Amino acid sequence: MLRWWFLAALALLATGCSTKSSAPVTCDNGGSWLLAFASDRRQPAGHYQIWLYDVDAQGFRLLRNLASSSGIDSTPSISSDGQLIAFTRTDSIHPSLSRVLVYDRASCGFAPAGAGIDTGHEKDPAFTGNALRLAFARDTLGYWRIRMILATGALVPLGHLGDPQPYDDWAPSPNSTGSLIAFVSNRITVQYPDGSPHVFVYDVAHDSLLATPGLDTVGTYLDPAITSDGHWLFFASNRTGGLGGFDLWRYDLTTRTLQALPAANSDQDDRHPAVRPDGGLIAFQSGRTGGGGKNDLWIYALGGGAPYQGVGMASPGDDLHPAMAWP
Repeated sequence: MLRWWFLAALALLATGCSTKSSAPVTCDNGGSWLLAFASDRRQPAGHYQIWLYDVDAQGFRLLRNLASSSGIDSTPSISSDGQLIAFTRTDSIHPSLSRVLVYDRASCGFAPAGAGIDTGHEKDPAFTGNALRLAFARDTLGYWRIRMILATGALVPLGHLGDPQPYDDWAPSPNSTGSLIAFVSNRITVQYPDGSPHVFVYDVAHDSLLATPGLDTVGTYLDPAITSDGHWLFFASNRTGGLGGFDLWRYDLTTRTLQALPAANSDQDDRHPAVRPDGGLIAFQSGRTGGGGKNDLWIYALGGGAPYQGVGMASPGDDLHPAMAWP
């Protein structure tokens, strides 16, 4: 019911895509603990496509009709029931054009075309936990701004988050209802006079940024992932106190305290955490040794052992931007 409502109302297909195919209709919407990610495995370097890994079954799920020979796909988000995958498709001939698409696993196709989101200048889609809202970044007069669209196709008012200012906001991560949105910004403030990217959290109802002491130190802060209940905020940063390069951190939005995750990190870049709803497990990308080559996906249970990989997860290519569906 949720999937039908979202697809009937959201209308997100970019011009030129089609649900028609000469291939047999064999759709695959199975699995519950799933990782969607972008990878150039089995492709020329840099030609990323969306893949779907079933952690329970230790293998890959079919995504028929999703890949494009002329598009580079990235930054997937997967709905909590594992049925919808939103992602960014960049035109390989015109790299300035990027669109957000939503793929329905049950129908092996995309949502119908609509004007609510498709201007050709959107990226970084992220579902709310109930998948009734979709946050994304839109190029607005030369600067990226966070937007959120309802299942009805209407944009959610985001107050001062949309102010016309000379900075970029991107990489949104909403909580379950969309009442909180974590995102990255290079805005210049008293706390961030150099304009280096930092993670912020926006309170939609109060049209204000949450105070996040401890996230205002020197360094670059990227890749926010907020839990469904808005309790935990995970991100990557090269701030001091890590093991080297970018490391993963966890921030408690209730107590406003920061926690290092040394057991998850390495001396290489560890980035793009995807989080289980309760914050007890993450998947992330890492350039550490022990994988298949460049960046690989790893899974880490907080308080458990070392990060691990499922069968076939590693590849000699780049595996990036994991998103998680959890039963």
